[in-house]
Amino acid sequence: VHLLPLMPRWGMDDKLAEKLTELGSLKSALEIYERLHQWIDAAVCYGAIGDETSAKNLLEKRLAEYPKDARALCVLGDIEQDPKYWEQSWEIGRYANAKKSLAKYYYNPPRESRLSRNTQLAIDHMFDCLAANPLSFDNWYFYGCLGLEVENLELAAEAFTRCVAIDETSSYSWSNLASALLKMDKNQEAFNALKKAVNAGDNNKKGWRIWENYLLVAIKLGRWDDVTVSYTHL
Repeated sequence: VHLLPLMPRWGMDDKLAEKLTELGSLKSALEIYERLHQWIDAAVCYGAIGDETSAKNLLEKRLAEYPKDARALCVLGDIEQDPKYWEQSWEIGRYANAKKSLAKYYYNPPRESRLSRNTQLAIDHMFDCLAANPLSFDNWYFYGCLGLEVENLELAAEAFTRCVAIDETSSYSWSNLASALLKMDKNQEAFNALKKAVNAGDNNKKGWRIWENYLLVAIKLGRWDDVTVSYTHL
């Protein structure tokens, strides 16, 4: 036991707060972050429980002391929904989440901004985000959905290929990859992706459309055993 590389107490507390946040126990996580003086994480918790005033106060104090804290600027932008903070965060530290926030802002702009949806601008911001942090499943998935929306099929196929490389159990990523490949007339590759989709994860959590697409492509290719299996599931 003395040879085990044990974490320091503050490290274990940090991990505990992270898990509590994932479970939605934000007030418990907030207490730990405040005790550890992790003010940005505390501000995120305050924002999540609806206390935006306390969140802004913490972030403004942090930025008064460290005006080039890219993460603090990004979180402040998330709370204020103001693109200028995300742009500053990117310029100062190339903080990937700032570009993700910009992409989501322009894809689904708030009413008060009076902006129209700009999917191409969202794609451009997500490209920068993924260049800075290429290991996020959620970011690649969003990028792929944007590609499908504007029918940039090569972009969508690349994005969902990255998704399944990160998490091969994601049936919806396999299915979306198949959708892009089908539109590119790559029926055999699409069938292979759909076969991965129907075999990945829990069958009870799969949407009926995955099985329907699998059925239709199997018919095109004359794979009658697979037609029977998919028909049975439908």
